[in-house]
Amino acid sequence: MKQTYLDCLAALGVGGAHPGGLKLSKKLLEKENLQPEMTVLDLGCGTGQTAAYIARKYKCRVTALDVDPTMLEKCRQRMDEEALSVEIVRGDAENLPFKDRTFDLVLAESVIAFVDMEKAISECRRVLRDEGCLLAIEISKYGILHPEEEKMIMDFYGFTELPTEKRWHEKLYAGGFTQVESEMAKIDFFTPDFENAPDFRISEVVDPACFDMLQEHEYLTKSYQEELSYHIFRCK
Repeated sequence: MKQTYLDCLAALGVGGAHPGGLKLSKKLLEKENLQPEMTVLDLGCGTGQTAAYIARKYKCRVTALDVDPTMLEKCRQRMDEEALSVEIVRGDAENLPFKDRTFDLVLAESVIAFVDMEKAISECRRVLRDEGCLLAIEISKYGILHPEEEKMIMDFYGFTELPTEKRWHEKLYAGGFTQVESEMAKIDFFTPDFENAPDFRISEVVDPACFDMLQEHEYLTKSYQEELSYHIFRCK
């Protein structure tokens, strides 16, 4: 069975694989005035790098959710190592296993573009409290792509669509949000940042194709840096 990009991230246990990595996450979370009594959902938590940071720094009640069992096992290992009390849940972004109005903040770091976007956005709105916030870092189409290039990128990552910033706004409003703010993320992909670098929790057995896919990801990032951008969406 052919490995997908997300399969490879799970096998390599890449923490902070989302655009901007932990450095951008820290910067955005500083603005949210998080308090210990607040509930936070890390949607598509991966190995739990951001969830662990929130629990450690802000003492919030954090729930880390992912659909991939390999990612969740590595997330559990991280929380055990750091002695952090984070609820870890296997679940699907399109059908969240939580009651209405459960969370003060839902954080989606390069997650919604990989699933049925309309369903995931609607679910995020459903589980947020009335004054809650969805904070998302997501890919968007910025320049002009030929149809075959767009299809190639979508097929590689498994995206269902490559929305423009305007299209993201339309989907977020349609999903029930009444206030949507966005800004382009200023990301330097090519200057090393050792303090906030991705970490790896590599599985014992890894398909060599995973390393080829990481190289292809780096190639696409460099080749289409003028056509693809990453936006931060803050939705109420």
